[in-house]
Amino acid sequence: MQHTVRKNAHQTGERFGKKSILHLGKSKLPTSGFFALNDVVSEPKQYGILTAVFAVCTSMVMILAVTVNTLNSDSLLYLLSVTNSDVYMSDSERAHDVMTGIKTLEETETEIEDILAEHDMPGTVYLETWYKLPVTSKNENFNIPFLKCKDTKTTDYEYTDGIPPMCTDEIAVTEQIADKLNAHIGDHVTVNIGDEKKEFIITAYFQGFNNLGECARFHQDLEIPDTLMSSAFSYQINFDDAPDDALISERIEKMKKIFDNENIMDTTEFVMESTSAGDTIRSVKNLVLAISTVIIILLAVLMERSFITKEKAEIALMKAVGFSDGSVILHHTLRFTAITLIAIMISSALLMPLMNLIIDPIFGRMGATGKIAYQINAAEIFGLYPVIILTATVTGTLLTALCTKTIKASDTASIE
Repeated sequence: MQHTVRKNAHQTGERFGKKSILHLGKSKLPTSGFFALNDVVSEPKQYGILTAVFAVCTSMVMILAVTVNTLNSDSLLYLLSVTNSDVYMSDSERAHDVMTGIKTLEETETEIEDILAEHDMPGTVYLETWYKLPVTSKNENFNIPFLKCKDTKTTDYEYTDGIPPMCTDEIAVTEQIADKLNAHIGDHVTVNIGDEKKEFIITAYFQGFNNLGECARFHQDLEIPDTLMSSAFSYQINFDDAPDDALISERIEKMKKIFDNENIMDTTEFVMESTSAGDTIRSVKNLVLAISTVIIILLAVLMERSFITKEKAEIALMKAVGFSDGSVILHHTLRFTAITLIAIMISSALLMPLMNLIIDPIFGRMGATGKIAYQINAAEIFGLYPVIILTATVTGTLLTALCTKTIKASDTASIE
């Protein structure tokens, strides 16, 4: 009997107990807005599930967008184990000449500097080089990729622990290499450099995407034959007059014609080219945004249809006491607007914790063992995508809520 009374009370609008923490008399909200918010608060389980689904969809889009922005920025340059420069020029022919002994590394750098000076773009040129050398540690032998640049200093790079190599018999390694060699800061390893074996002490750890985090770095003054070079990064160019970004872009286009080389980039382009993942993830993000939008629209339409069917008598009663069709439609639309806004706020609050939980391990597999400097475009993350999702929800709900026009005040007769 008690169950029946409560059920009928819900349908007729009569209540015998405290139903909500909101009170119409104390509320400054318009009537439709109050009813919408009151419905959400009064049925936390029902609307909570919808809010959770909307929050998951929104979070997925936000997470992928931040990842794309990070990969397509210069903030990850330090994870490529190179220093910041004005221009990066990939030149495999010159690098090949060095490795085969046709030219020395210094000769190729001077050659590029002379060409730039002839075209009123004086600057310094240097190259970050790779050497894959045999390393012995605790009677275990491994081939380890080493980085070295004679024109920079080891202190120009970032480290996660220890002290940068200060002498030619010191090296820095990634934690992946330390684990592979079973040799850590303070331990000694032996490196075969040509026909000579040299002992080095590990003084620091660093992190990087190169070879999935497996690499080491020599001191800049260590002498290594150019012919032992296995590969190289792009030639790095720093102009003498410290040009701004606009002038750098102009000079890049000019250099592409001078050197007949399209692989000339600024810092951001160099990072994008090196990681080669930003465009792929952007495509995935756009796909997830489209799928999430469709899911949200379908959920809004299906749930609103369900609510209209379930609340037909209540809608009729509202019209009987004077509510217009527009007020009823607004009431139903604002309910979904409220839960969407709540979902957006939840997604925004959880964005960085979710980035650390989901994306950090992915970057970790790529070689990054420390904290990632994520790039958040506030206008895009907290503006554009929430607006798209909110618009999709409101549109789907509004169009579905138009069906309430078919319910007449006379339908109150269906109330038992």
